[in-house]
Amino acid sequence: KLDLSKSKFTEFPTEIFKYKKLTWLSLSKTKLSELPEGFYFPNLTYLDLSKNDFDVFPEEICGITSLKSLHLQKNHIAEIPVCIGQLTKLERIDLWFNLVDTIPDEFAKCRALRFADFRGMGYSKSFQAEWIEKMPWVKFEFGLGCDCGN
Repeated sequence: KLDLSKSKFTEFPTEIFKYKKLTWLSLSKTKLSELPEGFYFPNLTYLDLSKNDFDVFPEEICGITSLKSLHLQKNHIAEIPVCIGQLTKLERIDLWFNLVDTIPDEFAKCRALRFADFRGMGYSKSFQAEWIEKMPWVKFEFGLGCDCGN
């Protein structure tokens, strides 16, 4: 377990790569905007990258198939990549208060998922209903929906 939250570094500390057996890593409340190439921890089950400066969902995360809990809330992420479907052991994802306007269909491949927090992104009521229907085994948290333009 490694908690480096509130460290305020802007670049990923490569010393972390020494800990290949990490199962829990928190890099929340730093100033990270990307992960380095080769970011991979085969035993990682918990990853917290919340409250950082990510504009892009780090696709390196998709290779960590052991991941069960992923926290990316309060970043500036605009898109979830299709590789999200590779996270078949993922049980929880927190993406609230990002800029994501759509969810790729591959997200439904996350069959172990039990909780997904998408609050603060202004999804319409119909969009919310569509995902609740696609993944009835998941407890979704959405903000108040509005079909105002439809």
